[in-house]
Amino acid sequence: MTKTGILRGQIVFLIMRGLFFLILSGELLARVFSADLLLLRKALYYQAYGPAIHRVSADPRRLYELVPNAFARDPFAHAKETKYKGHDTTINELGFRGKTQPRLKKPDVYRIIVFGGSNTFGIAVGDEDTYPAQMQKIFDVQYPGKVEVWNAGISAYVMSQMVAYAETAIKEFDPDLVIFQDKNQGRRAFHYNVTFKELKELFRQNKELFVENIPFLWQQHVPPAQKAQYFFVSTGIRIHRSLVRSSALYRTLCLSLYYGLGVFTNSPHSSARIAEKYRDIWAYEGQRISDRELKLFEERHRKKKIVLFVIGEPAEGTGYKDVAIRRNLESFILNTNGKAPEYQDMHPPSYVYAWYARELCDFLVQKGYLPAGNLNPKKAGP
Repeated sequence: MTKTGILRGQIVFLIMRGLFFLILSGELLARVFSADLLLLRKALYYQAYGPAIHRVSADPRRLYELVPNAFARDPFAHAKETKYKGHDTTINELGFRGKTQPRLKKPDVYRIIVFGGSNTFGIAVGDEDTYPAQMQKIFDVQYPGKVEVWNAGISAYVMSQMVAYAETAIKEFDPDLVIFQDKNQGRRAFHYNVTFKELKELFRQNKELFVENIPFLWQQHVPPAQKAQYFFVSTGIRIHRSLVRSSALYRTLCLSLYYGLGVFTNSPHSSARIAEKYRDIWAYEGQRISDRELKLFEERHRKKKIVLFVIGEPAEGTGYKDVAIRRNLESFILNTNGKAPEYQDMHPPSYVYAWYARELCDFLVQKGYLPAGNLNPKKAGP
């Protein structure tokens, strides 16, 4: 090799070594000063309702949970509510909305746990008027003392959080039937009062939270005809996800770029922290994770009865439309077409929840989820 070739090789080696140490130094500095999380915490989605009845969860998949034995008096009610102007919110000792429930299930009792977001929790109604509570009233008439309906709704929960909650509930409380209400879409919310130290621990334990909150900015649906473009985009997404999981420096650079492009807004409203034109991209990763977690949950619990409760048609982009063909998971779609406007609301009045309860109870009975021969029904509910 000539002297010129040797010199060029040495220069390339020195440049590569310099780049390596520059990247390594940047990675160490980003980790020491938590530069990525300092940028990211301003762009996360936060759940701000009822801070006194919620707390940060030790489960990095759930992020937050209800406080057992908590109580709040809420002045809020739907404009068309006819029963009250405000209401009480009670969390029982097991961390569920509503009355006290026995931890141990009696042999002759059929236990149903309903998971969902704020619609299931019922933030606009009293403890007795959430739709799980109204289902309990119906079953108390139909099957006295034989059916329990628990309300496991938590405000802003998406499917990935519900599934994580259900895993724990199945181990601790042994429900016969699990109901998931599909209402919220997109990425997971964090507790409004989460500390920076708590955020660091949640992200340390669950690296997928980085993927969910720092998506590939240029990911988009590419028609199958454009295979070459799809290949490069999908490859870019896979590389991005891997780097986002593993590199604090890469996360810091991505977030700095996104701030510069105006992706994150200064809006104080938690759901409006992403500029309008980028919201579908930010919702995509969270929904992809939710779809996957629901499918994996169903596969892990093939002997467990599972119902997906959907109000209206499933949102576009979800993987829920094929649930009817799965072995032990069936969907119940409650059609609100032709109903008054309040039937479309996220937080409707109590009489809308009464309709939910009647329709859902009828569905469960008609589909044979409740073994009527063993439960000794007395008469139809209201």
